[in-house]
Parts: sequence; structure tokens; C-alpha cells
Amino acid sequence: MVQITFELDDQTHPDLNNFSNAELNLMGKKLFIEWYKKTYVSDLNTIPVSQSLDLEVMSSRLSNQLTTTMSTFMGSLNSNLEQITTTTKELYGISKSNKKGGVFEDAIEDIFSSSFPDYTYTNTSGQAHHGDGLLESPSGLKAIIEMKNYTNTVNSDQIAKLKYDLKHTGITWGLMLSTNSSIQGRKSIDIESFDQDGSQYCIVYISHAYGEPHKLNTGIALLEHLFQISKSSKSDQTHLKNQISKLHELIETDLAQLSDLIDTFAQLKTRYLNMEKLFKDQLDGFYLHLRETEINLKQSIDKIWKRIDLQFVPLLSEPSDQVLEKLSGYKGFGILARIYDEVFKGGEIVLVSSPDDPAQAMLFFQSKQLGIIKMVSKRVDIQFEFPDIKLSITDSNIEINTKLLKTILKDSKQKLF
Repeated sequence: MVQITFELDDQTHPDLNNFSNAELNLMGKKLFIEWYKKTYVSDLNTIPVSQSLDLEVMSSRLSNQLTTTMSTFMGSLNSNLEQITTTTKELYGISKSNKKGGVFEDAIEDIFSSSFPDYTYTNTSGQAHHGDGLLESPSGLKAIIEMKNYTNTVNSDQIAKLKYDLKHTGITWGLMLSTNSSIQGRKSIDIESFDQDGSQYCIVYISHAYGEPHKLNTGIALLEHLFQISKSSKSDQTHLKNQISKLHELIETDLAQLSDLIDTFAQLKTRYLNMEKLFKDQLDGFYLHLRETEINLKQSIDKIWKRIDLQFVPLLSEPSDQVLEKLSGYKGFGILARIYDEVFKGGEIVLVSSPDDPAQAMLFFQSKQLGIIKMVSKRVDIQFEFPDIKLSITDSNIEINTKLLKTILKDSKQKLF
């Protein structure tokens, strides 16, 4: 019997204090056995099962991969302990505010460069009345970025400062990011459209943004959507303000749900990090739950964004006359033209081209989709969502179906609004 004894400095390896001596001896023994097998045995299948390879050693084989992975992870943390400690102090209010802001700004710059490679981000924190950064996108969007790393709520004075910076620079778009706190008078993800000296401005607010890239992505996506709307309403600032306000009302519930999902996932990640001392019993099962939650989160976010995108479709699409022109080559076009003149036009129903099928068009009333039109040979099929009814209209039944169509549209509007 060979006995091996060695000592480790708990100052150099402080996380060893999380384990008992018995646990440390067992881990050391398991790791030595694995090292010995890899060093002196070329074919694991030739190892005889002897008394020395008892149940404890067999168990060590199963846990060795997890132990090695965690050891490597802890070693990496120890090697960067000073940097991590300094960063944590700066982020959570132990150091001076200007240093905290610098750390946050550097982190955001890294996210912009890695997640938005087609964008240009310029650090403007050294220029008076220019915010902390200027973000420029390939679409032509320019937005001032204001970052706040407060432990308390970002007050209205800071919002007023951003509005002054927008006016001073002539840039009409802004994004305010708060690291670990809320923004006074604003929801976790929020939009504000306002007028200054006859010019229209818009700010997107994101609270509790640190460590949540989904929130930053949401802020950028909202700015891009709203910017596209502004391009189509450039000559009418009042109309633009009304459109943004109306869209904000339409997607407010979705934004709140989106924020709740992201916050829920953030809480789950925090719980995961706090499980370090219990990883031997719970890490595998908890990691699977985390991955499943993350996948479900992504699917939920995708569904919400599809609904949000639909709010912008009627405003960004071509006029109904152009959609009709695209469908004029189909045999049943005469039927569709008559339906449009007698029913859709007076009922403020908008036609939107389908991105999936050139023979289809979507029916919208304001921002809500009512159904889908499909050109089929010498007839027109209309499938409604609410209620779930399909009409197949031909020259022979157009009279009765026109009356039925008006009734269905009336019911659909009442249910959706």
C-alpha cells in the first residue's frame, strides 16, 4: 500500500475551504487514479477489474469529468481574481462613480462591437452634451447612448440632461441604459416620444441592463423599427408623434411581457450562480433546467417579436392599390377588385403583400390582421382568423358572399378591438 500526502495553500486556493478534508482526499485520490490510467495504460478496455478498483473508484470515473471541469473553472477564476474583484467593486458602487461608469461603458462598447458588427459606435463621454456614445446603423439611424450605473433610481434630472443633449446635437434618437436600477417614471423597457421647439424626438429606456443582452437587443430593435416609421412620415411631425404613441400603446403589453421574461431568466441565472457550493448534488439537473428555460425564453421572445413586427407591417407596406396591381394577373382579379371597391375600401381594410406567396395578400384593419386572401384560378378564397371562417367567392356567388363578408368583418373588428 502506497500512501501519498501533499499540502495546498488555502490562501492561493481559497475555494478549497468549501470542502471537508474527507472530500478533498477523495477528489485527490480520484484525480490521481485518472492520471495514472491515462499515463500508463493505453487501452482502457484491457484494465482488469480487481479489488483495488472497487465501487469508490468506479464512482470516481463518473464524477471525474465534472470535478475536472469545475477545477479548471475555479483555477481560471483564481488566476483572474484580482481583476474580477476590482470589476465587481466598481460595478456595485464600492469605487468612485466615474470609474464605475467607465467599466460599464467599456462593457457596452464590447457588446456593440461583438453583437452589432455592422454598426458604428463612438465613445463621446469626453465631449460636453454628447452623451456617453453615438450609435450609427447601416439604415441611417443615429442615436445618442446615455449609460447610468447607479445603485439608486435614475432621476428625472438625468432624463432632462439626455433631452438637452439631443437638442444640442440635433440628433433625434436616444437610448438610455441603466445598469442595476430603474429609471424614474419609466417601465423596464419603455418608449417616449416628445416635441422640442417644433422637432420630434424619441428615447428608448432600458432598465437593469447589466448582464442582460436581450434587453440591449430589444432597445436597438425598437429604435430601428421606430426610425423606419419616421422615414415614411418625415414631412409630418405631428403624424409621426401620433404613430409612435399609438404603436407604443399597441405593443406596451408585449414589451412588459418581454421584460418579465428577461427578468425571470436573470433571476434564474442568479440562482444558478449561487448554487456553486451545492454543485455536487444539483449542478447536472439544474443546468438541464436552465437550458430548457433558455430555449423556451428564446421561443417566447421570437413569438412576441413576431407580434410586435405585425404592428409595423401596415405602416411600412406599400398602398393597397399597389398590392392590387401585383394581383391583377390572376384570373379571379375581377372578383377581388369588386370586393375591394364594395367592401374593403369603405371599411378601411388594408391589403398587405404576403412575403411567402405572390398569390396571397393579408387583410389588416389598423394594426390587426383579420385574415388572408388567396387567388385560386377563377375564384378568391378568404380565410378569417376571428371567427375561423373561409369564403370561396366566384362570379356566381359574389352577391351573397359580399353581404356575408361585411358581417364577418364587422364581427372581427368587434372581437379584436
